[in-house]
Amino acid sequence: MSSLLVIFKNELLLLSRDKRSLLLLFLMPALLVLVLSSILGHLYESQKPSLRILIYSSNSTNVSNLISQQLKGTQELVKTSNVIPENASRNYDVLIKIPTQLPQLLREGSTSNEKVEFIFYKFLDPFQKTFLINEFVRLLQSQIIAEINLELSRQDGAQGQSIITDPNKIITETKDEGARDFPPLNFSLAAWSLFAIFFIVIPFSNSFYRDWNNDILLRLKSLQLSKTQVLGGRILAYLLVNLLQFVFLLLLGLFIYPLITGTELLFNPHSLGPIFLVVLATSAAATSYALLISCITQSQEQASSLGAFGVVILSLLGGIMVPTLFMPAAMVKYLSVISPLYWGLEAFAEAFQSTPDLQTLSRAIFILLFFTISFYLVALKSFKWERKS
Repeated sequence: MSSLLVIFKNELLLLSRDKRSLLLLFLMPALLVLVLSSILGHLYESQKPSLRILIYSSNSTNVSNLISQQLKGTQELVKTSNVIPENASRNYDVLIKIPTQLPQLLREGSTSNEKVEFIFYKFLDPFQKTFLINEFVRLLQSQIIAEINLELSRQDGAQGQSIITDPNKIITETKDEGARDFPPLNFSLAAWSLFAIFFIVIPFSNSFYRDWNNDILLRLKSLQLSKTQVLGGRILAYLLVNLLQFVFLLLLGLFIYPLITGTELLFNPHSLGPIFLVVLATSAAATSYALLISCITQSQEQASSLGAFGVVILSLLGGIMVPTLFMPAAMVKYLSVISPLYWGLEAFAEAFQSTPDLQTLSRAIFILLFFTISFYLVALKSFKWERKS
């Protein structure tokens, strides 16, 4: 155990002397989060979100038809149906279920438990959801309430009575699997934290080849140290660096970025536990990947180029540079899932929720651990104490 700690401390000391690597690991993701969250925030605020909406009513009524016609003025695709297709989650972003007794629900004092249900299939920015629900409430108020008041005013003793309830009271929101609140700053913070965590491959491989070139690994072998001790101490050092990286970015996201960009970080203090669990899981996968790259390449130049290129490709597949929301479904299903960064982003998206789905979060972390073990075992098998020239 003492040998492991010695290697751990030595690796941190060497890394602290490498100013360029430290700037790369901390300032690069900080600038990327700032720039990209500002761009995404501007896009959401300056453009009305376009959603594919299915309005369901068990029998077609004037109410559902009227809402459909009005929503078509603000959205690209709005369809009304009296059945919910099996592939609704693939073809639509939102399902709006309208009760058949909607006029009665709007009466003050109604005893019915029915509600207008918004089911979100995708992971959306809260601005999109708020915009849609507010638009729906506006349509209820402007198009339907007058009709209900007219109908009720014709009844004996109903004239002059305030019998219309607040439309917001009869609206409820649910989320399908995969639908999460993920505003621009949260997405950018999670995505580029992952990118930075995996970019640890550059200083990691540089350190490895420095030790090979200086015969340090051979000296450690002569001290009767095992492979797991040498590699474990190095991995622990970079796990700590990754943790500090994320803490640095999280503090910027909480206190600095909102002042600059005007966008808030959706954050619940109770989420700290799940978030740091995700950081540890993704860091373990990243350091194992860096170890693998270091052990299978033949030179420092190969390790740097292959490692960086691999991170970029995995980031593209994983939805870091282009969110998977905008990718073809087949690409997400068959290609994105092979990237550990995809599962890291999935885990972060769930961990940032006020009430994370533990089953979804556990699944993503388990897959990250699978990547970690796989990378480590291949690296351990490929590791040599001395690099052949």
